[in-house]
Amino acid sequence: MEAEIDDLLEELTSSFNKREILLILYNPNHIEGEVQEKDLYALREILKKCKIRYPLLILYGRGGEFTPSVMLPRLLKKYVKKYKVYVPSFCSSCLCYTLLKADELILGPKTKITQIDPVFPHEGEQFRAIKQLKSKDPILKEKSRTVFYMAQKQIRELIRPPSLFKFKNLDYGEYEHTVLIVKNFMDKEKHSSEITTKELVESEANVKELSEEDRGVEICNKIIKRCNEFMLKENLRAMIISSIPFKVKGENGKVEGGKYLCPGFIIKYI
Repeated sequence: MEAEIDDLLEELTSSFNKREILLILYNPNHIEGEVQEKDLYALREILKKCKIRYPLLILYGRGGEFTPSVMLPRLLKKYVKKYKVYVPSFCSSCLCYTLLKADELILGPKTKITQIDPVFPHEGEQFRAIKQLKSKDPILKEKSRTVFYMAQKQIRELIRPPSLFKFKNLDYGEYEHTVLIVKNFMDKEKHSSEITTKELVESEANVKELSEEDRGVEICNKIIKRCNEFMLKENLRAMIISSIPFKVKGENGKVEGGKYLCPGFIIKYI
């Protein structure tokens, strides 16, 4: 698998004309296949060792824990100058916080981005915070407001320039823009509701669309397909792939070169 992905990765860098590419892929069939705190440690090691400055970040996943999800874009900005994000398939819920700090969002013909929709447990059930802000149950209402305003605060901080939003018609911090972001990114009918390209453009996001004819679309889909098969076979929850080789400590304690680092702390060497 390593040799095949190596070849595809080389094609991908050529197709996107981008030497620095990072893929963060979560296994949709794994119960823990979502953003977790330990992923940040793995990513930080790669960013430090590879000295990546202007990466194309390819995201594939369904969401994850709130705190590491809002820290992920901050970690990226700490080590890189700018980053672009390509979502070839789906990017959902908390993982979408990473989009907000990108310089550009690239969409494929089958891209699905779902809203940032914080949920919380209450008496054995999961509730969407935005739908319980006016609940008649005082405890439920208080919980929902705490969770919702915490998420809203993070969004406001992450869209502070420089960010995905270019603020050509509305200035950062304007009440109207905050309302627009909340409407388009948080206030939809279902938790799994999609954010449309039209809504992204309306929010003044810097968006680029790729077609089926773009070579990068086909290559990226092949990489994700192979990685999904590998993660399923090895029961891995996630993979981080860097186009830039890095050095990591193996199970025997020796420092070796690698490109594939699974946040489950299983390391594949080249």
